[in-house]
Parts: sequence; structure tokens; C-alpha cells
Amino acid sequence: MPKDFRAVMRHLKRNNPTLLGGNHFYICPSCGNRCANASKCNLTGCQSSNSPVRTPASVVVFPLVPQISSILERETLIIPTYELNQCDDLPNSQCAQEVARKEKQINPARNNVTLTLNTDGVLLKRISRSLWITCACINELPRKTRYDINNMLICSMSTGDDKPKKDEYSTILQDIVNELKFLEQVGFDVLLPSTVKTHNRTYTHFYAFTITAVCDKPAQAIMMNIKDPTGFFSCGWCCIPG
Repeated sequence: MPKDFRAVMRHLKRNNPTLLGGNHFYICPSCGNRCANASKCNLTGCQSSNSPVRTPASVVVFPLVPQISSILERETLIIPTYELNQCDDLPNSQCAQEVARKEKQINPARNNVTLTLNTDGVLLKRISRSLWITCACINELPRKTRYDINNMLICSMSTGDDKPKKDEYSTILQDIVNELKFLEQVGFDVLLPSTVKTHNRTYTHFYAFTITAVCDKPAQAIMMNIKDPTGFFSCGWCCIPG
């Protein structure tokens, strides 16, 4: 178990030192403003303009294009087999099928992959700090390798005295959404392995679409900005009081 935030970063960068150059900032605990340092808020008049009322959350948001390109360059994708009223895996789901159908109408030769988001946290007892990570996996990878640590997309990482507040995570989520929109709207190039004897490799343009998220109930409340699971009307699907 890593002892602190720096140890986590060293572990992540050990095998991919050039892929995880993220945007590092702090979130003011008083007004929610992005700050360049942890000692004070940049906004004059803020309660934490001289010194923070509590330790601010330290956040790193990572670019997704170099990560997903690196994964697709070394891994083999499965080919979805869409069948009516049958779904044995996420690439064959109705949502993935609808994305594929709409994209094929734009360009029949389009190459698409889909993503599943996850966010969760852990308490580092040695330093009494909370580590909160948002990551994603590529659904078109074989199940055997889909959830390997080297095949996970690290979207963001934050540390604080406790799990991030909902308004703090909303600030983090804005940057993650921008990264995901880029994958969906602009796309990215992948140097796929050669399948012929000449070993000539060419770039292939891909698009990535986030179709689902998997979280426990507390993490779902933070990600969706809904009531905590112990409160009334806290379900993300229905309006039953609970």
C-alpha cells in the first residue's frame, strides 16, 4: 500500500513515465475556486484568501488521449456481435449498438470503442488522508485483459482529509467531461499493429464513447450529485422515497 500521494504517483508513472503528465491544482475549501497552491485561495475576499479553513483537496486530472492510444496500440480488440434481445457483454449491449449505428450513418468506416467509468476512494491510514480515483476501462478489450492495471485509463486522482465534497467533485468532473468529449467528438489516432508480412503500420482514427459508469452508492451520490444513499429520494433511477 502506498504511504502517500507521491508514492501513488511514482507507482503509476513507473511503467509509463510520459503518459501521465496531468494538470495539478487545488480546490479551495471555502469557495470551490481552483488554486495554484495549497497555502491560500487566489480570490480576494474569500474566507481562505489568507490561509485555508481546512486542508484543500489536491487534484490531478490526466489527459486521456495518450493513455487510450497506448493501450489500443498493444491490445487486440474484440468484434461486437449484436443480437436482438441478447447481451452477454457490454460491447454487445443496446447502448453500444445504438452508438455504433449512429456513427455508421455518419461514416460507415468509423472505428469506435466504448468506455465504462468508475470512481471510488480509499483511506490511507498511515497519513490520515483520503485518496479518490476516477478511472475508465475500454469495453472492447477481452475480459481477460480489460481490467488489468496497465489497461486502465486514469482520469483523475485527488487527496484530502476526507472524500471530495459534491461541489469539489463537480469541479473535477468538468475537466474529465472535457477529456471524454474530445475522445467522442474529435477522436484520436492509433498506430495499430501490422497484420501483413510487410510490417507496414498506419494510423487509424478512433472515437471513444462513454456509455456507462459503475460505482457503489456513496460514489454514485458524489458523481451524480444526488442525495447520499441513507437519505430520502436518494435513488439514481426512481423517485421512491426509500
